[in-house]
Amino acid sequence: GELHIWRVNMKPGKPFTFGQISPSGIPVIGLPGNPVSAFLNFALFARPFLLACQGIIEDYCPIMRIPAGFDWVTPRKRHEFLRARAEYGPHPIAMLYPNQGSSALISTSWANGIVSIAPGITLKEGALVDFIPLSSFDL
Repeated sequence: GELHIWRVNMKPGKPFTFGQISPSGIPVIGLPGNPVSAFLNFALFARPFLLACQGIIEDYCPIMRIPAGFDWVTPRKRHEFLRARAEYGPHPIAMLYPNQGSSALISTSWANGIVSIAPGITLKEGALVDFIPLSSFDL
């Protein structure tokens, strides 16, 4: 076979793989072992691939820009996908689940979205962040 992707620069979910079995060319997707890593890799990579294999190309994944209800003071080397909840009052605000560990699966049932933070970024509370509603993944 052939391995096209091994590791992605994201957290959680670095050990994602994609390849093909030879000579048939059957695609193979390898998800990480930690539950949150597997969940995010499936939602961000495997699901769109499987939909495309079915001819579904208009998969809409809206990204909302809403204020952060948290500080992100230490820039990271990897793209961070954080389980979050958009809390709605007079204005929406993104709140993070307190335990962002890749084994904390309960964070996915608490959250109603994912905050995406690019590598090298720091944020102060109130700064706008990219928020992807979990409902857009239609899982």
